[in-house]
Amino acid sequence: MWQEDVIRVALSQVGLQEGARNDTPFGKAYGLNVGQDWNHQPWCAMFISWAFAESGHPLPEMQAPGFSGFASASIGRTWCNAHGLIVPSPLPGDLAFFDWNGDKKTDHVGLIVAVNPDRTFVSIEGNTGNPEGVYMRLRHQPGVTFARPVPADQQLKGPCWVHNLCPV
Repeated sequence: MWQEDVIRVALSQVGLQEGARNDTPFGKAYGLNVGQDWNHQPWCAMFISWAFAESGHPLPEMQAPGFSGFASASIGRTWCNAHGLIVPSPLPGDLAFFDWNGDKKTDHVGLIVAVNPDRTFVSIEGNTGNPEGVYMRLRHQPGVTFARPVPADQQLKGPCWVHNLCPV
C-alpha cells in the first residue's frame, strides 16, 4: 500500500540535519520543481511532499501549479479541509497538522507512523528538534488536526466508497 511506501521513504531520512539557514534537500527539490528558490525556508511541509513524491505516490497539486504537495503546513491543512480529507482518528500514512499556539493557525506538519491505544502517536517530522532535522516524535492528539491524503496516483474515478478510500 502507498502508506507503507511513503513511511519507508520518510524513515530513510531520520537523523538528517539541516544546514545553515534551513538548508535542506527538501527545500531545494520543492524549489526546483516550482521554478523558485524555496531553500532556506521552513521545510516541514516540503519534507512531507518530498516523501510522497520520492515514494512514487506524489500528492496532488496543493499549493504550486505543476508540482505535487505543499510548502506551507497551513496551506496543506486548508487544502485538505476544502477537499474533505480531515479525519477524526489517525492511521499510519495520515498527516498531523499542529496548532501549538491555539490560534487556529497551523504551525507544523508530520507524517503518522503509528497510533497508540493511549491516543498518542508517533510521527516523522522535518524541521523539528535541536539541532533541527528529521526525527521521529511521540505526540499527543489534542490540538492536532489529522488528514488522510490521497496521492495523485491513487485517485480513482467513482465514489470513494467503491475504492475503500473514504475518510472515516
